[in-house]
Amino acid sequence: MPPFMGQNGAFREVSASATLVKAAESITSSAQFCPFAPTTLRPCGLCVAQPRKKRRIADHNAGKSPHTAKYTPWELLWYRTMTEVIPSVEDLRGRHVKLVPTASREEFEIEIKKFEDPTRRLWDEVWFRGQADSEWPLFTTLERRVPLMSAVSAYLRVISEIKPAVETFTGLTFEAIKRQDIDQVCREYDRFQFRFGEGLTYMAHLRHGGFPSPLLDWTSSPYVAAYFAFARARHKGNVAIYAYHERPENMKIGGPYSQIVSYGPILKTHKRHFRQQSRYTICVAYVKDQWHFMPHEGVFYQRDGLKQDLLWKITVPASERMKALRYFDKFNLNEFTLFDSEEGLLEMLATRVIDMRLWSCN
Repeated sequence: MPPFMGQNGAFREVSASATLVKAAESITSSAQFCPFAPTTLRPCGLCVAQPRKKRRIADHNAGKSPHTAKYTPWELLWYRTMTEVIPSVEDLRGRHVKLVPTASREEFEIEIKKFEDPTRRLWDEVWFRGQADSEWPLFTTLERRVPLMSAVSAYLRVISEIKPAVETFTGLTFEAIKRQDIDQVCREYDRFQFRFGEGLTYMAHLRHGGFPSPLLDWTSSPYVAAYFAFARARHKGNVAIYAYHERPENMKIGGPYSQIVSYGPILKTHKRHFRQQSRYTICVAYVKDQWHFMPHEGVFYQRDGLKQDLLWKITVPASERMKALRYFDKFNLNEFTLFDSEEGLLEMLATRVIDMRLWSCN
């Protein structure tokens, strides 16, 4: 995952000494940039990964990087490699992330029980998210599909454009931010969280339907998160189940840099929202008088000493997959109950009559 770039160092929260990119004083043609995000840029892996930094900077600025040569108005001043931006296990002290390695499904269950607190208020939830590979970053589907679409206004215009088609096919009517109000909403600082939430019903529906989304989806159930982690884990590494606690001390301090905004659970939207006990977060920053989507890890890996936005990353060997899926199926936690579709039914049956039987024979 290459680090995010920002015009004139606007995105410095990604690292204490962040990657900087400077734009030319006058940009004559926006066609040289991604049409959705003219103020952001990611370098290619060649520019970021190589240890010979001075030569790579020269190559980048000379347009020799195949992925960034078209961004001619930009000058790369300096950059950091991923090992410098995303800290190692030994360098997490003072950050918001705690790594919790486990050796089995049983050990995982012991760890998640530590998050249970009968004195915690109903609204003070710990949320969970499962990922099939512990090496994957916490990316939204929008970041994976269109890395350069950072402007919130650009995304809102896209989903406004497809709204008539979605409503025609589903027979539903969605409340969303009106197209003529998008620019105003994305420039409001104090009321942005509330105004953005006006379209959450529609955005959550799109997310559950598979459309690229800036929503990072979580669940209030650690077992649902673990199912999603193990169901698609067909490798020899580890899966990851994340636990997220937004306000451990019943308060949260905003700032000039990236911030995580949470939504849920009371939301009228797709049925899968309730089947999966879904919750959602977005990560945004106010840059050059408008809101931009930012990577969540920019918040989790910063070192600011604040007791908020805490994250635990619990890893479990992927080899525990069939044992875990068989255990979850005893409680009717499977692809069909989570998705309520014919595809989900067939996946559940295939897991039961093929995968589990083969696993039992070994």
